[in-house]
Amino acid sequence: MKSRTSVVAMLACVLAVAGCSIMDPKPGDKDGTDAGVTQDFGTVSLTVDAKGRFVNLRTDAVAQVREDSPAGKEAAMTVAAARARRNIVEFLTMELKSNEAISTFAKETHQGSEHAQEVLEKISENAQGILRGAYISRQSLDNDAARVEMTVSRNSMRAALAVRQQMHSGGSN
Repeated sequence: MKSRTSVVAMLACVLAVAGCSIMDPKPGDKDGTDAGVTQDFGTVSLTVDAKGRFVNLRTDAVAQVREDSPAGKEAAMTVAAARARRNIVEFLTMELKSNEAISTFAKETHQGSEHAQEVLEKISENAQGILRGAYISRQSLDNDAARVEMTVSRNSMRAALAVRQQMHSGGSN
């Protein structure tokens, strides 16, 4: 029972941290994007700070509602979330490593291609943590479509890591 209570308390803390990361940081915050840059890579938008550190990644996805019922709407939401996650996976495994991405990012950040390549490689090296930190930051549903925005931020990655560590330690402190 004590283990269950600590897991529930930990989960509540993680949700609170993830909820805080939905709001964009203000300039001057420790995760702030002061003088940073946001670059769109097709379906994914990547933001880094002025030092080239990962700030967040966002993607949108849509799925058609095929049946006007609660189950049909839930299925559409699930498909939209899966598509958003797929966008992130494809970005991390293919787009991020392309010469075109490096060139575009170098132009946007006004840095050389070597610096851009280093920044993108660091992000690629953290792919597992990025995927674990992904959460649905916005969702909407109408009669025709389910829409999902999936976000990954430094805060959500830290929250996911904390949960993972807590689960591996058996929920005890």
